[in-house]
Amino acid sequence: MQRVLFYLLSGLILLGCEPAPSNTEQFSSCQPNQLCNYSGGISLSLDKPEVHPETPFNLLLTLPEDWQVKNAKMTGVEMYMGMIPVFFEQNGNQWHAQTMVGACSSANMMWQLSITLEHHIHSSDAELKEVLYFIRVPNQ
Repeated sequence: MQRVLFYLLSGLILLGCEPAPSNTEQFSSCQPNQLCNYSGGISLSLDKPEVHPETPFNLLLTLPEDWQVKNAKMTGVEMYMGMIPVFFEQNGNQWHAQTMVGACSSANMMWQLSITLEHHIHSSDAELKEVLYFIRVPNQ
């Protein structure tokens, strides 16, 4: 019980550390593990359509020039698998990250990648946008 209370309070504290993104974008037409195009010239894909547990894979993100990745994380959808931070590196308008997911007992584990993007409108103002992407990983 104390552990549950600790995680709940920790989560609430962390949620209060930064403003929530002004909008979240996920299209129902985007299929897991496939190229997904979002509004404003944003796109996200995997380097290969099949992802395996405990094997590195690459995420490829294209952003307009004035957008940046603020943070990114992956979480399990069907079961709690913890939170995996994802770190993107920029090369022009292309962003690249290498990550991996853990193995689980589910036949097809679904993971949600949540990326918070930052658009610098003026030197002091920034618009936040969250994009969601889903990754299906078959159990080997």
